[in-house]
Amino acid sequence: MRIVLTLFFFTIYSFCTAQVTGGESIYQFLRLSNSAHATGMGGMIVSNPSEDVAFAFANPALLRPSLHNQLSINQNFFITGSSYSNTMYASYSPKLKTTFAGGISYMNHGKITATNYFGQTLNNVMATEICAQISASKSYKKKWRGGASLKFVNSQLADLQSAGLMADAGVIYFDTAKQLYVGMLAKNIGFQFNKYSTQSGSEPLPFDMQLGISKKFLKAPFRLNAIVHHLYQWDIRYDNPADKVDNSFFGNTDTAVNTYFADKLFRHFNFGVDLLLGKRLELNVGYSHQRRGELALKEKLGMAGFSFGVGLNFPKFNLHYGRNVYNLAGTNNEIGINFKMKEMFGLGKSAIGDW
Repeated sequence: MRIVLTLFFFTIYSFCTAQVTGGESIYQFLRLSNSAHATGMGGMIVSNPSEDVAFAFANPALLRPSLHNQLSINQNFFITGSSYSNTMYASYSPKLKTTFAGGISYMNHGKITATNYFGQTLNNVMATEICAQISASKSYKKKWRGGASLKFVNSQLADLQSAGLMADAGVIYFDTAKQLYVGMLAKNIGFQFNKYSTQSGSEPLPFDMQLGISKKFLKAPFRLNAIVHHLYQWDIRYDNPADKVDNSFFGNTDTAVNTYFADKLFRHFNFGVDLLLGKRLELNVGYSHQRRGELALKEKLGMAGFSFGVGLNFPKFNLHYGRNVYNLAGTNNEIGINFKMKEMFGLGKSAIGDW
């Protein structure tokens, strides 16, 4: 296992040094939250131990025996008619001592009006993207669990098409007695084998490296979550010319640039809180400094960057709602349900064990 982990992190490091750090990447829908529960906590999940099989979309190491025979369905409603749908099912194999899962993510960007060079309307075109993945997770000794996902992505944007093959890999350290969970994750490692244009080179993928910690204090009714993303790149701010100020000194024009150290640092952080009100009800709050910095209106910041959620946990299913605030002009809402197939429909077997 040590050799595997060493090779894993060496491979990740080698891959990071080859990434394009500037500009945007393709398949941006893979950065979106796949779970209403995750949406309520800021949109990122690395180490949260909640009983939500959709968390395996974010980190395959979160798959475990207690999620056996569970089906998750989540629907995200964006503005202007676009939507994002996610479905995942998990199954534990006692013989292999491994938890497997299969999932599909479907992004519909809605109808787009096509025009010519003169601005004349031609017709309406569709833009859709889909990702199909298989995941597996296995424990190591008593407090470690590793997981990996293999993902096939197909993107159809009007008359342009692209496809790629990617993988996620993650590890979790867990101490259930202390309610402490620490995870590390590398997302979207792979390549694009079908380009949008044969005239251009391969576009950068939405690669990311994340580190997360979740901690519940024994006598407190809440769990704290903190995630650091883009570990391989320090400055993830946009290069904004407005940040540069010209100063005249002794007849010379000098350019002063604010380093924005604190802003650069906290753009790497996502924070979330699970408030557990008994066995049935929980409330979620999250904050993304990067989202607030990029999307908030300077005149009226409002609640940009914050997210909120509520969950109802029943013996046969769990129901979650999440709301993500981009700025005063736009929010997105997501609803998700997680079925325990044996208890709800009498199908298959009940979950066995926990971690």
